[in-house]
Amino acid sequence: MNHPGSISSTRFFALVTIGLLGFLACGRPGTEAEQEANRTSDEGQRAKLELHQLERPQVCKRELDSARADLRAHFISANGTDIILADSAPVRWSELEQLVAKAGNAGNLGVRFHYGAVQNGTRTDLLFAASVVRLERRMSSPSTLADSIYFTVRDTNAFVHLLRPDGTLDRLSTPDWTSGEWNTYCHGVKVKRTNEAGWDGITEGYDHASYLFKWADLQAIHAQNAPADRLIVYAIASPLIRHEGLKLEDDWFMDLAVVAADDAHIFVDNSLPDPHSPYRNKAADLGNPCPPGCNLARFYRYGLLPRTGVKCN
Repeated sequence: MNHPGSISSTRFFALVTIGLLGFLACGRPGTEAEQEANRTSDEGQRAKLELHQLERPQVCKRELDSARADLRAHFISANGTDIILADSAPVRWSELEQLVAKAGNAGNLGVRFHYGAVQNGTRTDLLFAASVVRLERRMSSPSTLADSIYFTVRDTNAFVHLLRPDGTLDRLSTPDWTSGEWNTYCHGVKVKRTNEAGWDGITEGYDHASYLFKWADLQAIHAQNAPADRLIVYAIASPLIRHEGLKLEDDWFMDLAVVAADDAHIFVDNSLPDPHSPYRNKAADLGNPCPPGCNLARFYRYGLLPRTGVKCN
């Protein structure tokens, strides 16, 4: 599996405990101070994670299907009974290219997908909005975490761009998105953090509010899946705690995975990766969640082994 947003590898950042931050009222993404607290929390917790399992950055169809099933097992509408049916959104490649071009299309860029939702009766359906950020290479990785690269995130966007069902983008002001779709997500979704626990509300400053991909990685996914003319963004669930020997997976969060597509095909299968085009017919979840990586993003060069009980070829 993949980089920090991966189906099981994403949270090598240590997350602050709810007790440290308190239960923060949803309605806005965490403040810069809250995000910094997440970033600088217990370094030792990171080192305990199983970095020796780092492997490949492609996601086969079985892995993607498994992670989407985990979303339905660990996230539910706030009424506690209605499952989340709408968990994906398309974005046409031409629309994404135009959005990036407006940002200058130079240097290291990233595309941040913001979490939102809309109420459909008693059911909550997910929405996503895109914005472009600048990434500045910040530092070499600590010796114990040598498989990752750090970037400072420069995000000064006054607007986000809603992914519409036809793949086009609709511009909204950031305050309107925050008070509308993001607020609906906060109050319309519940999470089962462990297999034994009940359902909790989304907690600001702890649960993810957005997910960041490097623009270069999205370009590679598109280029290696010709004739794809769009990307599909899928919501997935990933465990912070993963112990292979005990087959233990706990503390679940919502992440994203991306697949290339056109009118006739969704380009993901269970074939062996092509060494020359590793994302051909593969999904990618090689992003960075916020929080904790809102201002300092960490991207892994490799991914984890497939999830417990999931085999590709």
